[in-house]
Amino acid sequence: MNFSFKSCEDYFKFYKNDSLIKVSDKNPLMAINSQHAELILKDLKKKEVKTDPFSVLGLSVFASSLD
Repeated sequence: MNFSFKSCEDYFKFYKNDSLIKVSDKNPLMAINSQHAELILKDLKKKEVKTDPFSVLGLSVFASSLD
């Protein structure tokens, strides 16, 4: 799997194999700055998936799902 992020206006969106990663029907996974985006990307690329709700990825998914 190929994970990446791209800058859009004042935030970053994430892609898996060139498809936008969405956390809900309307909301994509987003990061505010490049350091945050790099941390999320690092978690996405981990081979072992952990369901820690307090990880950077877990908290970012939660925040991105808020309307």
